[in-house]
Amino acid sequence: MFGKKKPTFKPALITSVIGKGVVFNGNISFVSGILIEGVVRGTIRAEDLDPNSLVIIHNSAVIHGDIHSYNVILDGVVEGSVYCRHFAELNQNCKIHGDLHYHVVSMSAGSRVNGKLTYWEDGTLLLEHLPELNNEVSQKSEKIKEKK
Repeated sequence: MFGKKKPTFKPALITSVIGKGVVFNGNISFVSGILIEGVVRGTIRAEDLDPNSLVIIHNSAVIHGDIHSYNVILDGVVEGSVYCRHFAELNQNCKIHGDLHYHVVSMSAGSRVNGKLTYWEDGTLLLEHLPELNNEVSQKSEKIKEKK
């Protein structure tokens, strides 16, 4: 809109798939990318929040839990909050019944968020959810303050 380019990211290699008709009960920790077409009852979390990590939720998917990833593409139902450290793409069938925490968001007509939309600039919001990143983010924040 108004001549701005759509933000992009380097897509991750999809290394894991939860197919249609599969019901997975438990938490998922993944590296790189994951495609979910079935039902997941548990938290989905990218290990180490790799900047190329990607969660793709197909329009047939239903997630009962939170999602933590650097990038997300959502086109299904999420019954929980989404913590997206960088780019969140919400397609027309996306329904989030929880909060969306993001840095950059793209929403298609028809997508819904039944919760709060919370923007953060440098990922500090994740500290309450990922305490192990506290030191790393604090150091980066200090460097930014020093440059100003």
